[in-house]
Amino acid sequence: MTGIDLVPLSDEGLGNSSYLVDLGDGRALVVDVSRDLRAVYEAAARRGLTVAFAADTHLHADFSTGRTPTQRDKRNKSTGVCGR
Repeated sequence: MTGIDLVPLSDEGLGNSSYLVDLGDGRALVVDVSRDLRAVYEAAARRGLTVAFAADTHLHADFSTGRTPTQRDKRNKSTGVCGR
């Protein structure tokens, strides 16, 4: 394995950091994604990736996750996973 292509996506207004992870096969994983999916899809498109997985590392009491909207979006067929 040569390394992980990890793209940080910061939302200064929310104080949230999301991450786009290139899985090396044209698919990507997004981690702790915000509900505004534009930055995720723009970053994925620039790299020729399709969002395949969306994960939350923890529950956010003060933040509404974008994991569920990512799963419902017609542009991809992502699978959602959630940490404890």
